[in-house]
Amino acid sequence: MFHKATRKIVKEIDPYGFTLIPAASPYYSDCYKPLNIIKKKKRAFFFMKDRYIPTSITVADILEDGKDLDFGLGSSSFSGYSASSQISVSGEVGAKAGVAANVQQELSFPGGTTIAFKVSKLRITRDNTLDVDWEHVVMSRQQVSSHERPKIPLTEINTMSKETSLLFLNTFLEILGNCDYLPVLDTMLDQICGSLQPDLQVLDRMEDENRACVEKLLDLLGIRKADPPGQPLTLTPRQNGIIKTVNIFIESLNELNPDVLILLANSVEMKIISIQMKLFEKIEENFFLSTEPRMEMKAIGEVQETEETMETLALQLSDKGFEITQRILEEFELHLMNKNGSISYEKDYGDRNVFFSIFAALSILSALDK
Repeated sequence: MFHKATRKIVKEIDPYGFTLIPAASPYYSDCYKPLNIIKKKKRAFFFMKDRYIPTSITVADILEDGKDLDFGLGSSSFSGYSASSQISVSGEVGAKAGVAANVQQELSFPGGTTIAFKVSKLRITRDNTLDVDWEHVVMSRQQVSSHERPKIPLTEINTMSKETSLLFLNTFLEILGNCDYLPVLDTMLDQICGSLQPDLQVLDRMEDENRACVEKLLDLLGIRKADPPGQPLTLTPRQNGIIKTVNIFIESLNELNPDVLILLANSVEMKIISIQMKLFEKIEENFFLSTEPRMEMKAIGEVQETEETMETLALQLSDKGFEITQRILEEFELHLMNKNGSISYEKDYGDRNVFFSIFAALSILSALDK
């Protein structure tokens, strides 16, 4: 809920996303302050945005006479970020964010909580002064586009027992139900992928239910919580393979609108993931493997009975399943319609990176849903 609210606020005050990055969790609020140093996380695939891992170190901590470092701060106020939401500029900030079944929930967090930040790469010059790397700032905003589908490592998941797969799947469903888990898991997985014991102090600031979900996933990954943070981990090749896949899953979810996470969870519960996977493969074949993007309204014609097409796959879905799938597809501007059993679609110039993020998440959920 927090990440969903901060995304909406940032979209209102920085609609093109050139300046501000929405904070994904209140747990690391103190680490996203002016002059704090954050770590850039290497992206698993080309379609993933840059991720920043918080640290407790500031620029003042690493400079001589850093305590005397001073800078100017500006402030501005705003009264709302959508027609149905209200916030205050002091004390507690409350924001209404919609959730599935058209229910409104109220989200409040203390005044002074960081809801967005911007990043600059600093360099120390030869005369021991600080300079901003403006080229880095520009390059970090550029999105890479590709026609090639990323290869998701599924070997270790495919060889899991049915019982183990179910444990992972149920834990992933909990994560899909609360996107506020994601930045905590993202940070911990970054440490684990570096073969280091993750810092679990943040768990002390989480509610019991949230903490239990994160601890459950760590147990499944074989991470012993009794070890001190930052210590080297000894992992088997199988553990490393599973951790790599889980990391890709979490990073893929981080690319998506929080509403899509709920839709993915609904898809698993309705047992329509396998149909959606085949549908996505057909969409990739029709739109994303083509050298030129298309924008058209088209009715899908008659085909041989033995051939699975977008039409035959879509018609296998119940009304509810079709609605869920329809809403997922709309995230990358593909509008699927069913009028009296006739399937048609309208494809706009959508973001192919969103398509690949959903495809990656679906691939991993499908492999677990045995």
